[in-house]
Amino acid sequence: MLAITCAALWSHAALAAGSPPGGGHGAQAAGAAPAMAAPDKPYGDWKKLTTGADAQHGFFNVYKKRESLYLELTPEQMKQPVLCIVSYAHGIGSNFLLGGLPLGDHLLEFQRAGDHVLVIEKNTRFVASNNDPMAKAVDLSTGSSVLASLKVESEDDGKVLVDLAPFVVSDLPDLAEQMRFALAGPLGPRSMRFDKDRSALGKIKVFPENAEVEALLTYSPNDRTGLDVSAVSDERFIPITVHYSFSKLPEHPMQPRIADDRVGYFLTAVKDFSKDDNESFWVRYVNRWRLEKKDPTAAVSEPVKPIVYYIDRTVPVQYRPYVKKGIENWQKAFEAAGFKNAIIAKDAPDDPDWDPEDVRYSTIRWITSSEPAFGAIGPSRVDPRTGEILDADILVEASIVQGYRNIYRRYAGPDAIAENAVPWMQAQHWPSFLPLDLRCDMQQGIADGGALMNIGMLADGSLPPGSPVPEEYIGQAITEVTMHEVGHTLGLRHNFRSSTSTPLDKLSDVAWTSQHGLTSSVMDYPTPNISADRSKQGQYFTSTVGDCDDWVIRYGYTPTGESDPQKDRAAIEKIADESTNNGHEYSTDEDTYPADALDPRSNIFDLGNDPLGFAKDRTAYIQSLWRNGKLPERILGKEGDYPTLRRAMDTLLAQYATALGMAVKYVGGQYNNRLHHNQDGAPLVPVPAARQRDAIDFLARRAFAADAFSASPQLLNELAPDRWSHWGMPSAFGSGPASRLDYNYNDRVLAIQSALLGALTAPNLMARVREAESHVSNPFRLSDEFELLTHAVWGEVGAPGLAMKALEGPSTRRELQRAYVDRLSAMVTSPAPGTPDDARALARLQLTKIDQRITRAMAAGATLGDYARAHLLETRARIRRTLDARRLADVPGPAGPGRFASPVSQP
Repeated sequence: MLAITCAALWSHAALAAGSPPGGGHGAQAAGAAPAMAAPDKPYGDWKKLTTGADAQHGFFNVYKKRESLYLELTPEQMKQPVLCIVSYAHGIGSNFLLGGLPLGDHLLEFQRAGDHVLVIEKNTRFVASNNDPMAKAVDLSTGSSVLASLKVESEDDGKVLVDLAPFVVSDLPDLAEQMRFALAGPLGPRSMRFDKDRSALGKIKVFPENAEVEALLTYSPNDRTGLDVSAVSDERFIPITVHYSFSKLPEHPMQPRIADDRVGYFLTAVKDFSKDDNESFWVRYVNRWRLEKKDPTAAVSEPVKPIVYYIDRTVPVQYRPYVKKGIENWQKAFEAAGFKNAIIAKDAPDDPDWDPEDVRYSTIRWITSSEPAFGAIGPSRVDPRTGEILDADILVEASIVQGYRNIYRRYAGPDAIAENAVPWMQAQHWPSFLPLDLRCDMQQGIADGGALMNIGMLADGSLPPGSPVPEEYIGQAITEVTMHEVGHTLGLRHNFRSSTSTPLDKLSDVAWTSQHGLTSSVMDYPTPNISADRSKQGQYFTSTVGDCDDWVIRYGYTPTGESDPQKDRAAIEKIADESTNNGHEYSTDEDTYPADALDPRSNIFDLGNDPLGFAKDRTAYIQSLWRNGKLPERILGKEGDYPTLRRAMDTLLAQYATALGMAVKYVGGQYNNRLHHNQDGAPLVPVPAARQRDAIDFLARRAFAADAFSASPQLLNELAPDRWSHWGMPSAFGSGPASRLDYNYNDRVLAIQSALLGALTAPNLMARVREAESHVSNPFRLSDEFELLTHAVWGEVGAPGLAMKALEGPSTRRELQRAYVDRLSAMVTSPAPGTPDDARALARLQLTKIDQRITRAMAAGATLGDYARAHLLETRARIRRTLDARRLADVPGPAGPGRFASPVSQP
């Protein structure tokens, strides 16, 4: 069969070439003149194609001529790895379509294939040692993708010329798909199309070790229903500029260092099929710079090549000293690893030939966004073979400083404020297409915390009314952000547990925090250190890299002298074993954000070794601010605008919600320790029952009590909205929370309370509570949680005394009680996937108990007002519909056992 197929193909090819089917060259037709062989010139003339072109020579030689970008490829450049970094050069200033954000990293090779050159993205995920037979198996079993096939336009002495323009002026980054979700409409994802006719080549720059190409691309929405992209001049044509960076990889790959899960580094992970004697094929390298000692025998030596960051001319002059300090503060950590002057800050030279896009220069740059999204990010390019960091460019949004200076952050409404109470809701702000190492929201914590600091300083008279935060504090915040983002570009991941390295009583000790840091790692998301007692005020922002940072840098950068990665690992492992030392506490994003994160010590925007104690202090402080009768005059002064006060109140509520949310993970929580078997302790330790009860008691007082959010009517009546009507502002004729003219305080409060209730009764949390009952001798039980919540929300109903007067007050108390009943009812009638059966049974029991409370309250009807009576009657009806529905669902008949049935549908 194979022979027949090959013969058929050969026959087809011969016919296509003009040969007769008889085989060979075939006989000429009678009387035909002999055929003349045409000269074999399949390609264009090199000189003609390049004459008049804008030529640039360097890493690649390129020739731009009209709409073509000719790329010269030598035989030596074929089949050689090239690192290609694709990113946004210019976005639209919103929806995470922002200049500077990455789109993908690719390891490319150019391979000649007849009249074409294939652009191949190499598969770097699977490897095997070159001298191992397994390498042939890997090559046989894995494939590399062909991204493009470029026609050979000319050939000269082994060199070829191809047109790169069709490769870059295309939707190769798959932006049409990405924008479907970034610009999603009211009906869901919005389909987009790439408009080739409105797209073109942009800037082209070639340097000794890299070539930079930009493409000006246009996309059009197929459906503009509900589309609001005010930063674009015509939303029918959405402009995106994509930047392609082709750079050289080291001729001699760096010695990689094997990673350890106890030490927080970004990873280059591969499956090495040569390791078939290991538990798994995974090999993980830390991402780090290549640092080598000038004097290998010295305990501390200068490096052969230091890490240099250039402060770009886009950085405002007054902030450059703070940025420089943030970079060079890392020198202390590198000294612990044996290097002196390993990291240096320089001002970008005033030289037209110097360019931040040259891969030889790592930079810090300021950018602008119409709608701030990330504050600051620290992307870097990494050799996928070894984890070597080759270059880094930190981007800081200019609006981050405005966030520090102002006493507010814009929120969209109640739901946006409520998200602060639940960490995994906050994490949803980052789109899934953004790489994990760039999902950094430190700016929110510092800007919001800075706003709280400003409000507090105004309220207690530390600042004159209407004043912004002084530049002294702005500079400290910029230094802290710079240290954080530089840390990312050194390879370090977030460390959200490092705040617990500092005892609460040391936060006001300037001498202690100057040496160790407010947190043991600048890779945390801290909040400004604010003391309600100004006589005990410490540093507002951390001023140094911390003890944990020193330790992590030692692990990644201390030379061992070993040339084999496994021997290097054995030599360096003793540093990782220090993970149990005080000051080396570590947990990261996946320990903090997911809905099943279980360690209450791993939080964002907290301080001190007792997160619950911090939450108690912070909520008490914030509550005192909005109940301060002088708050409006202290914030507004004589000439302030009321919308400023409105946004300040939003800030207070958001910060209050953040502090409340720290209590949630104590319930059903476990202390998760990153330990290896040779270390003392247990990797999982359930939170003691008393501590879990304490957390719910705290929420009962500060979140669910009838007076937890009480505020003066005078303040609420001064929270006026902006009344501007133009692009970029909420429409006066719109709908939704952003268009409300009154300050819907009750909605904001209920949103926070509902978010907390939802988190406390989430299926995974309840499952953890139930599971932990078998892990300790004196457990906190799921029945305890339900009983405490019911008492917190419904405790006054049916109780003797005047407590029920709260039901005649603001609607929040009644709405919270109904929200809790609805939550219990949903567990009974339509539980979310994963809800434990015990939780459904306990929910039904609590509904019965609430019904009994209502019965007792109704018996004292003479003392009930209309609001209370109507509320209790409505709630009782809801409860009985739920309980009756469950009973009827178990009755054989038309509804069927276990199926939901309405009581009114039965005789």
